[in-house]
Amino acid sequence: MDLQDKVSLISQHGNRTFFEFSENKFDYSNIFLSIKENVNYRLEFTGESKDKLYIDGLDLIDTEQIQHDAKGKLFIYPNTGELVLYDYKKNNEHKYLPGIYRLKLVTASKSTLYSWLKVSPKFITENELESMKMDVEKKVEGLARTFDANTNGTLTNYSFELTTHDIATLQVLHERKLRFTRSVYDVSNCPRTIIGNKYRWSCQLNNAIDSNGIKKMASRPDKKKQVYSKKHNISFISKENMALKQNLRLLKQIISKLKIKIDKYIEYSEIKYTSDRQETLKNDLCVLAFYCKNIDFLLKQSWLKDVPSKEINFNNSNSSAMLNQSYLFFHELVWKLKHNSHLAISFHRQYSYYWHRTDLLYEIWGYIKVLDVMQQMGFQPISGWIFKKGRKSFEPLEPGTTVVMRNSKEIKYARITAKIIYTKEINLISPEKTSEANPLWRNTPHRVPDIRIDLYDEDNILLNVFILDTKYRKLESVVASGKEGSWQQIAAYSDSIKSLFPFNTNKYRWLKGILPPKYSIVGRTSILFPGLQNAEVSEKLVQKTMRREVIPIELRPGFGDEKLKRFLKNGISEIVERLNNWEQIKFQN
Repeated sequence: MDLQDKVSLISQHGNRTFFEFSENKFDYSNIFLSIKENVNYRLEFTGESKDKLYIDGLDLIDTEQIQHDAKGKLFIYPNTGELVLYDYKKNNEHKYLPGIYRLKLVTASKSTLYSWLKVSPKFITENELESMKMDVEKKVEGLARTFDANTNGTLTNYSFELTTHDIATLQVLHERKLRFTRSVYDVSNCPRTIIGNKYRWSCQLNNAIDSNGIKKMASRPDKKKQVYSKKHNISFISKENMALKQNLRLLKQIISKLKIKIDKYIEYSEIKYTSDRQETLKNDLCVLAFYCKNIDFLLKQSWLKDVPSKEINFNNSNSSAMLNQSYLFFHELVWKLKHNSHLAISFHRQYSYYWHRTDLLYEIWGYIKVLDVMQQMGFQPISGWIFKKGRKSFEPLEPGTTVVMRNSKEIKYARITAKIIYTKEINLISPEKTSEANPLWRNTPHRVPDIRIDLYDEDNILLNVFILDTKYRKLESVVASGKEGSWQQIAAYSDSIKSLFPFNTNKYRWLKGILPPKYSIVGRTSILFPGLQNAEVSEKLVQKTMRREVIPIELRPGFGDEKLKRFLKNGISEIVERLNNWEQIKFQN
C-alpha cells in the first residue's frame, strides 16, 4: 500500500480525501487538509498492524481506539474503524476545535512521515478567534487593575485602549508621586559632588607642598621661583550624576510616550467615555505633566548640564549614591517602569482549556464584554471573581460567579447596583423559599441563563433582571431550532422567571394594586451571537426575535459593542425612569 493512501478524511457526505505526507515535520504550508469546526468528519487509518498514527489533540477525543505508547504519547492503530472528529447528533464535548494539528505516521519499517489537519472556526474568522483569546486576557487583567487602582486609592481607571503595561506604569507613577517630589527637591538642593586634586605651578605658596610637588620641583630647576602644589577641585562629573542624568532622560522618554498616547485617545478615540472616565484620564495627564515639568527642572540645572549621561550598574557598584535615597529612588523608579511586567499575575491553567473550546470561549468573552460595557457606563466592580485584594492569580470564570458593580459618579444611575451572574442555576420552582439572597424562581425547565444581570436599588431590593444568552452559531439556527430548542428557551425567559420582589417589601408593597398584574421581573432579554450567515433572511430573523421581545446583538471582536451598550443603557434608564414614576405616584396618593 502506498504511504500516501494510509490516512483519509471522510466528510459528512461521504467524500474521501487522502492526507499527503512529508518527511519535513515543520513545513505544513502546502500539505494540510482543512475542515470547519462543528461539521461531521471522520478519519480512517489503514495499513500494516505495526503502523502507528500520532495526532495532536487526541486527548480531545473520547474513544477506546486511542492507545498510549511507552512514553505516554497518544496514537491509534490502523484498521480499527473510523475515528470520529465530530458528530452533530451527539452532545459531543469531545471534538476537534479550531487550530492546526500535526499527524505523525510511524510505519512498521520505522520510517516517520508528517501531515497536518487544520480546523477553521465556523462562525468567526481566525483573526477574530485570536483577537477573542487576547481580548479575554487583556480585559481580565485590565478589569482587575481597575479594581486594584480604585481600592488602593489610585485615581486611574482602566482604559482598554491602553495596554496593561501602560496601566501598570500609571499606577506606579501615581503611587510614587510624593517620593518623586521629595527626591527632586533633595537632589536639586544637594547634588552629589567629588573632590579632586589639581596640581599647578604658582608664584605664591597658597597650599602645602606634598611629596608629589617636591619631586616635580626637583625635576624642574628652571622654575626655582615657582612652587608646584595641589588645589582641591569640586566636580559634579561623578558616576552618581551620570546615572542620574541617564535615568531622568529615560523617565522622560517613558512618560512622554504615555502622555502622547492618552492625549490621542481623548482627542481622537471613537469610544464615548463617560464624564468619570474623562476626568480620570485628564487626571493621569496632569500627573504625567507634573513628572515632565520636574524632570526638565533637574535637567536644566547648571551643575548637571555638563555631566555626560551614562548607565551605571548600581547593583555592582560601591558608589556612595547607594547611601543616598534620593539618587537611588530615580534608579529604582526607572527599573520598575521598564520591568513592570513583574507586576503581572499569572492566569489559572483553566484558561488554556477555554482556548480549546470555541463555544465556551465565546460565552466567557461575552460575559467579560458585559463587564467592560458596564464599566464604560460608569459602573465600577466592588467584589466577586477577580475583584479581590491580594490575588495570586486570575482565577477561572466558574459557573455561578457573581460580580457586583456599583455606579461611580453618573447621577442617573445613582440608585442602581448590578450583580452580573455567570451561568447560575435558578433552582427554586416555587416562590415559598425565595429570599433576598435567592430572589428568583421558575416555572419551566429552562433554568441556567448564560449571563444574568440582577439590578437593585439603594436599599438592596431587587428591581429587575436582564437575561443575555450567548449562542456560538448563526442566528438562523437559533431561531429555527423549534419548540424545544435554544430559541424557545430564550424566548420563554421573560415569562418563566419569576420573583416576589420588589413588591413583597415594605418599600414597594403599596404598588401591588396599582401596577399591571403581569409585571415581569425580567425587563430585557437578548441573544449574543457572532454573526449572520445569510444576509437575505437577517431582517426577518430580527423581526421574529423582536416580536418575542428578544433583542439580537451581533457581537464579535471589533463589532457590536455599541449595540450591547445601548441595550444595557436603555434598560437601566427605563428602571430609573420607573423608579421616578413610582415616586410621583406615591406622592400623588
